Amino acid sequence: MSDNNNSAGLGAFLTKFTAPIAGFIGLVNLVYGFFKLFTEKDIGLITIALLLVGFLVAVGFCLYYARFWQPEKQDKSASGFASTLSDEQVKAQAKKETRRKRVRRVAVAGLVLVPVLTLAGIGGWHYVQSLPTKDVIILVADFEARDAQNYGVNDAIQESLRNATKSYPDTKIKLLGKVIKNEGGKSGSELAREEGIKQKAAIVIWGWHNKLEDTAQISTNFEILKPPDYLPELGREVRGQVQTAAIAELKSFKVQTRLSNQMAYLTLMTLGMSRFAAKDWDGAIDRLTHALEQVKEANQNLSEADVYFTRATSYYFKGDVDRAIADISQVIKLKPDYSLAYYNRGVAYGDKRDYDKAIANYTQALKLKPDYVDAYNNRGAAYNRKKDYDKAIVDYTQALKLKPNYADVYNNRGVAYEKKKDYERAMVDLNQALKLQPDGYYIYGSRGTVYRYKGDFDRALSDYNQALKLKPDYAESHLWRGVIYSQRGEKQKAMADLKAALKGLDDPTLKQRAEEELRKLGMGSRE
Repeated sequence: MSDNNNSAGLGAFLTKFTAPIAGFIGLVNLVYGFFKLFTEKDIGLITIALLLVGFLVAVGFCLYYARFWQPEKQDKSASGFASTLSDEQVKAQAKKETRRKRVRRVAVAGLVLVPVLTLAGIGGWHYVQSLPTKDVIILVADFEARDAQNYGVNDAIQESLRNATKSYPDTKIKLLGKVIKNEGGKSGSELAREEGIKQKAAIVIWGWHNKLEDTAQISTNFEILKPPDYLPELGREVRGQVQTAAIAELKSFKVQTRLSNQMAYLTLMTLGMSRFAAKDWDGAIDRLTHALEQVKEANQNLSEADVYFTRATSYYFKGDVDRAIADISQVIKLKPDYSLAYYNRGVAYGDKRDYDKAIANYTQALKLKPDYVDAYNNRGAAYNRKKDYDKAIVDYTQALKLKPNYADVYNNRGVAYEKKKDYERAMVDLNQALKLQPDGYYIYGSRGTVYRYKGDFDRALSDYNQALKLKPDYAESHLWRGVIYSQRGEKQKAMADLKAALKGLDDPTLKQRAEEELRKLGMGSRE
């Protein structure tokens, strides 16, 4: 009897605790599976097995307690043949029944919630996967060794990329761990891009090398999945063109060094162009500078001129005009026939008020590109600054021949005529400019000045008012409206305008005029 009782007790114990333990294991599997999926980004067989086993066990656990659990049989077995129960036993049994109903309700709810939450978790993972990653991932595939020899190409590229990008914590070098090559009817480029999309990579680097009798063949591919704006077209040498090198260079690691430097250069160039497109001038300058440091020898496939050009533009937008000029000068050394480089250097010299050098650069840009409208316009502006109004008008006129509906040029030529005191021609040009650009606040300012010189102060004020309505901080209109108010004896209005003008004026001559007008009104510029 005792053996039977022991067996029955052990069976009851196992029946009581096996299902909860299994349910706990299922829940742990599910939680750990989703942890690996979201945190470790692991979608391997182990993660899939954890999720599947966890789901099935959790559903089985809930199904068991909702449908097949029968604790009443255990009660009958435990109570033997007793036909009557005491009051305390009845109360205890009632509490048991209440708890069991709750367990069944929870199990039924679990049958719904476990599938729903599992599907929601998988859906959430898919959504997270669809979001752009914060990191810039550089995916490096194993280079195919067609001669079955390892020359350390993979290691060289990986080490160079890590060293080049170690200053940028948002840039990650990720190893694919396999070769990319033409197979399954798809080109290596197509397969590289597919792998890049899966891994959320910005760049995929892949290729192959082969040893012949006297030479080595190497093919490198630098795939950019989403090229940033302004990225130059890459040369064929980094788009799969087969390169040859002496076996000695391959064995002495010269080829590996050159390839690794190229890949580091292209990576940093792409990162720099991305920062430039985002108007992060400091970030662009930093990455482009590091890119240029990777260049050990001239190579037309590396587009060095484009990197200097972009860095020059970044310096210019930062307000560092001298460094911008230095970089543009380097561009011109590399590409002497690049008209845009001469144009931009002319703009930079114009900002420095070195109008002779600005004119020389615009002139060179026009030699290279005779229909360069903006170069005519800007050279005209430089002549205008030098008070050589006739040459300015000639350039503006040529610009309008090339582009008849250019409102800015009509405005500029109108200003030049105004400086020559040819107010009628000035008015014709400025009226035409406003027809082409009715919201041109600076055009209203220019026309207001013509009216002022003609002595028509009411129309001058009307135009200055309109200019300031369109651009409330337009300093020059504040200045000249303040001058008119001062001449009319409207002291408070004059002082308000002249103070506003001083806040925005850059031209020393105009600032001096505003200060003189304030002194006339009995008020220094600091008051």
